[in-house]
Amino acid sequence: MPPGTPAVPDPRSADDDPVAEAARLLEAATDAVQRTGGNDRLWLLLAVTFGELPLAEDVLRLRRRLELDGGVAGSRFLLDPARWPAAGLSAAPAELARTQVVVDTGHTARWSVTTGIQRVVREVLRRWVPDRDVLPVGWTEGQACTRTLTAEEWARVARWGDARDEAPGAPEPTTRLVLPWHTTVLLAEVPGEQERVERLACLARFSGSRLVVVGYDVIPVTNADAVGPGLAMSFSHYLAALKHADRVVAISRTSAAEFTGYSRALSAQGLRGPEIVSCVLPAEALRVSAGPGPHDADPQDPDDPGPLPLVLCVGSIEPRKNHLSVLHAAEVLWREGLVFRVLLLGKTSALSRPVQDRLAELRRAGRPVELRTDADDAELARAYRDARLSVFVSTHEGFGLPVAESLASGTPVVTSAHGSTAEAAAGGGALLVPVRTGTGADGAITDAVRRLLTDDELHAELVGQCAVRPARTWDDYARELWHHLHPGDA
Repeated sequence: MPPGTPAVPDPRSADDDPVAEAARLLEAATDAVQRTGGNDRLWLLLAVTFGELPLAEDVLRLRRRLELDGGVAGSRFLLDPARWPAAGLSAAPAELARTQVVVDTGHTARWSVTTGIQRVVREVLRRWVPDRDVLPVGWTEGQACTRTLTAEEWARVARWGDARDEAPGAPEPTTRLVLPWHTTVLLAEVPGEQERVERLACLARFSGSRLVVVGYDVIPVTNADAVGPGLAMSFSHYLAALKHADRVVAISRTSAAEFTGYSRALSAQGLRGPEIVSCVLPAEALRVSAGPGPHDADPQDPDDPGPLPLVLCVGSIEPRKNHLSVLHAAEVLWREGLVFRVLLLGKTSALSRPVQDRLAELRRAGRPVELRTDADDAELARAYRDARLSVFVSTHEGFGLPVAESLASGTPVVTSAHGSTAEAAAGGGALLVPVRTGTGADGAITDAVRRLLTDDELHAELVGQCAVRPARTWDDYARELWHHLHPGDA
């Protein structure tokens, strides 16, 4: 038991069998927790007993049993055979996290994807792991408990793109369950698994730990028509955990305003809601590796025309990213006789079919357009470097990392004239256009792309503005985010 919990008497005798001994010890522990009081100790008792992060319903049920019937009833509740098949009952050893910042990396550790969220997780941990007291964790099968990472997962998270053989804090061969208690837990992803977020919500309510969340956006709620129904549903589970968080650190001032609205609405449920602060993402160019990229290959290849001016469009292929407007603008300009190529870099999903169908039509017509779904950071960096301009005309973003990265690379951007993309473009280097239906969006996008393809003076002016933009690095972001976890600790 943690410090402050009354000592548990040792009920053992020489004649006891192990099962009876364990039952008496559990009864004594339950009785001690009841006398001490506090939901945090109830939470910990459940976590230790079952080897999983508890659910709120179990904490409340155990508390009510103890209030009515005392420690004997509580231990019988814990020993109820009906509960055990649903519990994790992992044979892995467990550790209590008391001083470390526990960083939930469940998705980033498991998958080698490079969306903006994974970039945030990896860039921050790359800077924290050597010097900060942090513990990146994944989840057990079934999303029942946090655990230490395997070596393969560690490489995906803390050593992403690191050629060194060893990295500080490399994991042990055997994973261990991690029970965060009276510490800080950072959720830097957007999980949609109901089991995972329910356990995080219970942790935030009862474990004594502070749950701090990196807030990206609330698009699946405020702009649900632009995402799939599955995402809207899973995001609602995420928000259920968010309402019990201590703090949301939003990635832009625009995003902070949206989360503030959500937090204020929680008063209708009698909840205080999380504190909302902003820690704006950096505008830092990606590192460029030596050698040509895949799209710098044979200039005679009709799929990769080489020396043609490049119009780059970075972002997941989904409706709100507005790729169809970009492709329409490209076709208008091709028919006008302009010569250039279009490269789309981004992952696809079930929502990507209209864009993929349009790409197929354009390619059959001989247009120099390409979609790459597997580009790594090095290829993305070369694409930013080689592009004449990039286009990112999303209708709704939490930040718009491709805008910041393109401008930091010295490449002018055509982007949306509202919200976080306009915020990211402030400081120069971009042409801002309206992108909503009914505002002449297609024509405005076409005009902006035309100007940057044909007006060398304007293009040079925007390149010059890129060069003098205020610098903000991932080092800056990681340091400030840490401050939001531990105010007063720089």
